[in-house]
Amino acid sequence: MKSSKDEVLRDALIGEVVLAILNEHAAVSWNAVLTKLQAILNGDQDAEKTRLAMLAIQEVKAEMGLKRSKKTITADSFLSVAANSQDDSTRH
Repeated sequence: MKSSKDEVLRDALIGEVVLAILNEHAAVSWNAVLTKLQAILNGDQDAEKTRLAMLAIQEVKAEMGLKRSKKTITADSFLSVAANSQDDSTRH
């Protein structure tokens, strides 16, 4: 039960960070979220918020890694299909 509570609190913190970025009328990006979370770590926060910020940073970095690997797989798949495709069309 503790881990799911941690996940909910971690996700809530990420949501708070995203809302803060939106309230600043800034673009929401992975880097912007990480910067805000890092600021929480560097600020005078309580131990629980610091712990949640570290969990949130780990989650965001993991998600960034997933997005990168999916883009690589998609690009590699596209290039592979393009390289192996042959023009079987009949021209008259």
